Amino acid sequence: MNSATGTALAAAGAAAAAALALGGCSVDFGVHTETRSYDVREDVTAVRLTSDGGRVEIVGSDAPGIAVQERLRWSNSRNKPRPRHSVADGTLTLSSSCGHTIIGGGACEIAYRVRVPRGLALQVTTDDGAISASGLNGRLTLRTGNGPITVRHLRAPALSAHTDSGAIRVSGRAETADLRTDTGTIQAAALQAARLTAHTQDGRIHLTGRADTADLQTDSGGIDATALASRRLTARTADGTVRIALSTPPDSVRARTDSAAVRLTLPASHSYAVTLESQEGSRRISPAVHQDNRSPRTVVVTTNDGSITVDAA
Repeated sequence: MNSATGTALAAAGAAAAAALALGGCSVDFGVHTETRSYDVREDVTAVRLTSDGGRVEIVGSDAPGIAVQERLRWSNSRNKPRPRHSVADGTLTLSSSCGHTIIGGGACEIAYRVRVPRGLALQVTTDDGAISASGLNGRLTLRTGNGPITVRHLRAPALSAHTDSGAIRVSGRAETADLRTDTGTIQAAALQAARLTAHTQDGRIHLTGRADTADLQTDSGGIDATALASRRLTARTADGTVRIALSTPPDSVRARTDSAAVRLTLPASHSYAVTLESQEGSRRISPAVHQDNRSPRTVVVTTNDGSITVDAA
């Protein structure tokens, strides 16, 4: 090796070592990452976050103030993400954009972790990435084009969670909960809600807890609502089994499936006006179910091609 070549290699190695030594920065097979953290000290009553892509995690806390961590990820110097934040009229706005990409595209995203006071109202929108939220008491609006949504330990007046492709998992309490996904399972475990809407085009619905008014709908997938307390329940599926077990006597139940079976379990303590309709399929009502056409508690179960079973518990 001549001296010029040795000097060049040594300089390149030193430059690479210096780059990797930068605080909060790393390079991994052509993908660069950088982590930034800061506190927001202004008075804030709501948070709005908009992202093109990247995981978003929101954590409720009893501590004052807001703490933001941003993890940037990019593949070349031309498409490094540019995060922005501002406070106006009590609303903290977090957003980001990517630079120009070269032919063939490249990685460009920001993953957020935001710690907020529990009672803040939150609006999160991301085109591509998972959203998780925990320990929150304020109004929540969560949207992602591609990714799951997980909400835990909720105590909120309203929750709206929509994803085009991904599962939705929720636990806690909300006066109203609107859960929708085009492709994915909806799971609400021990959820307490005055009004619940759960719609999926391609996926199952699993529900336990209490929903005074529940509207459950899936085009392709079953509905499984066990150990559920509900006064007014509607369950509809085009192609999927419906299994409902109610722990308290309902005022109204409407269950329909085009091509599958329906199994409904009612408390034996009250009487019901029961109507069963099946074009091709058996219909069976347990003798333990008290039927009374004059009862204000109505049950209507309809299926085009599938059996219907009504039991008492």
